[in-house]
Amino acid sequence: MGIFGSVFGKKKEERKPEEKNETQPEAKDKLEDLLNMLKSMKSVQMQTVFTQMASEEAARMLLELYRQKPGGFRTGEEEAEPVREIGERVNEGGGKALMLETHKVFAEKCGEIGPGLARNLEMIWDRIGEWQG
Repeated sequence: MGIFGSVFGKKKEERKPEEKNETQPEAKDKLEDLLNMLKSMKSVQMQTVFTQMASEEAARMLLELYRQKPGGFRTGEEEAEPVREIGERVNEGGGKALMLETHKVFAEKCGEIGPGLARNLEMIWDRIGEWQG
């Protein structure tokens, strides 16, 4: 079972993508793979490429969750857990710098869903690593 399987408490084959606020298992695996590759990069140029790829994939997953709840999430509510879990994975993969890049990509695209979602993400990610929402 991969990192996301243990975080979500289900084996990959048990996850149901149709559940509310659940991203597709393949997307979680893709993000996990990108973050693992990023950790192993020696070349600064390759790190830059994989940072961009990881931030774009994480932002895409976040946008998918926010499309299911266009009004945003409340801090501490159970429905916000997948959003926090993505933030935790991003933090583990690249720290605050990768979180900032992911937030930037998310902020550029979330306006199509609804107003105030970039700020909502900042609050949901509060106290993940060095993030201060």
